[in-house]
Amino acid sequence: MDKKLYLVAELDNNFQNKFNDLYQIILENEIIGIQTKDIPYHITLCSFQIDDKNIVLNLMDEIKGQFNKINIAFSGFGLFGLNVLYLNPCFNKNLMELYNFANKNSLDRDNEFATHATLLYR
Repeated sequence: MDKKLYLVAELDNNFQNKFNDLYQIILENEIIGIQTKDIPYHITLCSFQIDDKNIVLNLMDEIKGQFNKINIAFSGFGLFGLNVLYLNPCFNKNLMELYNFANKNSLDRDNEFATHATLLYR
């Protein structure tokens, strides 16, 4: 499997706690899977080739300069195959602008990439 860089938007402490609660419910119901350790819950925006590291670093600086905290909500759960359980963020104007800005040079720019917040994978 080819390695990629992913550009993500980290969720605030309130969402971190809510996602931790959801993860505990999942574990209590014996749904098999894991969560990536030492990476806070986040919304995956888009992906890049490993060689695009400098593009991603510059893009992150641009995003910090142009975007403030974005208020979001989630609309429901989704699955990528049977391997990834995620929550769908509701697209609002600010999230859509961030997504479009981040996506302009990504591997996903010509494809339908599902912006998502992973809860569990196996």
